[in-house]
Amino acid sequence: MRSLNVDATWKGDVIGSELPVIVKFTGPGCPPCMMLQPILEELAAEFAGRVNFVLSDIQHAPEMFDTHGVVGVPTLMVFKGGQPVAQRVGAAPKPTIRTWIEERL
Repeated sequence: MRSLNVDATWKGDVIGSELPVIVKFTGPGCPPCMMLQPILEELAAEFAGRVNFVLSDIQHAPEMFDTHGVVGVPTLMVFKGGQPVAQRVGAAPKPTIRTWIEERL
């Protein structure tokens, strides 16, 4: 899972992506965020070539949180064609996250 730290990275990895992108907005010391991380890494392998997964940490890119209206972590957002099309807040079991992603592709 690639970490986004600067606006230039965001533009290339999210806005400019030909594939749908799942962005995990996270923060330091967030237990649900830590619980979700290995699930997303497994799903990134399962969806390889169909979906890109990236990470945006509030410590490194707080402006991305404001820009996209993120008020709680973890927040997952689906981007297609550089635009946000879906959002969910909170951790969930792997099957729930997988289904949520599949329904938005």
